[in-house]
Amino acid sequence: MMKKVFTGLLLAGICFMSFSSKLFSAEGKEKKRSLTTEISYISSDGNSEISTANLDVLYQQNWTRTIFKLDGSFLFSTQGSTTTAEQYTLGEKIEYSVGKKIYLFEYGEWLKNHFIGLNNQYKLQGGVGYWLVDKEFDKLKSELGAGYTIEDIINVFDGSSQIEYGSYRMYGEYKHLFSQTAVFSLECEFAGNMEESDDYKVNSTTALTTALSQNLSSKIGYNLKYAHQPVEGFEKTDTILTVALILKL
Repeated sequence: MMKKVFTGLLLAGICFMSFSSKLFSAEGKEKKRSLTTEISYISSDGNSEISTANLDVLYQQNWTRTIFKLDGSFLFSTQGSTTTAEQYTLGEKIEYSVGKKIYLFEYGEWLKNHFIGLNNQYKLQGGVGYWLVDKEFDKLKSELGAGYTIEDIINVFDGSSQIEYGSYRMYGEYKHLFSQTAVFSLECEFAGNMEESDDYKVNSTTALTTALSQNLSSKIGYNLKYAHQPVEGFEKTDTILTVALILKL
């Protein structure tokens, strides 16, 4: 049932994007929209046959008080004829400002990653965010939310199994502008299980983005994913180092 609800939410998000100008006419004309694509690819042949591809796409629409985001990502890596990593994500998020520093949010996310033991993971959450620092060169915000999570996990002995639980999430994001062309960013997320305190996950993303032109940038990023209780047979920690080009339209 929750899978159908989640799928309906994502479809509603796409429809929301298509008819956004009518839905938010009360807020005035559209303020800003953007489409950002991040691409990285590495391939080697000969003594070592390795291929790695990464694609991240983010669509964002801003109104006076509302922000809508729709994002997706794809990661694929092979060594010879063997797949060594494969990950897909799709998500949507709506933020609504209720004050100068406070906003409410709703978001849904789907994740598929066999290499951490997840056939599918579905998340639905809502909560509140607060801008701790909102200056020209430094920005810091935090979020606290709660919701519901469904995980279709890989069981190395019995095939697969499904678990469902109430979840909560604490999130922080910091950005520092060294100049108009160089930005440092750090995102940290703590996701917990309301029914089992030892079942929690910590994710972080550190990045340095440098503008090459008005629409093209380069990015060096480091992602860390930690599961205190990983799926049986899988490691607790995964890390990814990426060097990518970013095209913003």
